[in-house]
Amino acid sequence: AGCVLSSMAKCMGIRFDSSPTANKNGLSLVQSVLALEQMLSTGGGHQDQVNGLFPGAKLVHCQPLEFPLCLSIDSIQLDEKFEEELNDNLILVFTGRTRLAKNILQSCLRRWAMRTPAIVENLKGLIDNALAAAKTLSSAFSSSSMDQLGRVIDTYWQQKVVMAGEDSGVEPDLCSRLIRELKERKAIHGASLCGAGGGGFMVLLKCAHVTMTQIESSINDAIGSEDARGCKVYSCSIGNEGLHVSTLPVEVVGDDSFDVAWLRIR
Repeated sequence: AGCVLSSMAKCMGIRFDSSPTANKNGLSLVQSVLALEQMLSTGGGHQDQVNGLFPGAKLVHCQPLEFPLCLSIDSIQLDEKFEEELNDNLILVFTGRTRLAKNILQSCLRRWAMRTPAIVENLKGLIDNALAAAKTLSSAFSSSSMDQLGRVIDTYWQQKVVMAGEDSGVEPDLCSRLIRELKERKAIHGASLCGAGGGGFMVLLKCAHVTMTQIESSINDAIGSEDARGCKVYSCSIGNEGLHVSTLPVEVVGDDSFDVAWLRIR
């Protein structure tokens, strides 16, 4: 949604404010994405837009009981060598198991509305783990930090499963088997599905001695060759540029033609 709105704004000459929150000086892309998702009845939250649209590692926070939410972004500076090692070991896997994130979100909201002690404690744990992740990243400078970061990623995903409920479908059986197999083989430090998991993507922090080929082989062994056909493994890295929309010159063929090649989104 952020890419679509940014492209439309570029076409119409609308400039979004660089701030993550709306203010009197302009429109906020983050708030606009949130409004669009509400109109489409998909739900959604603030954190996905911020993490996807703004560059680098970051900690996003807001003041309690403040509406509309006023988000603040603290950029986390990574050690150059550690960032290089992190990029070398980050893997994105398309599991082939997509589902409607809206249903998972509704399950989270229902469980939070009940305010059971377990859910309240889990939410506090999510906050503590986010702070631990920021501390780990800001102080990381060696390979030993990868183990700690992997534990943070694992904890984060387990907390998200608790928030949604195991019967919500938040973690498909195929994904559970895949993570378990990679852990048993000591191939990864940590794993988590991306966002609510609806897109079917999973991020892995692999161990330095493990190759992409070995990861693909482990996936095939864990879920079988038939299911593995729907999986794709990609290398990935920390995005230090953020969303960038640019226009390219294109020759106009005719009045009745429309060529979107002039619009490039990264």
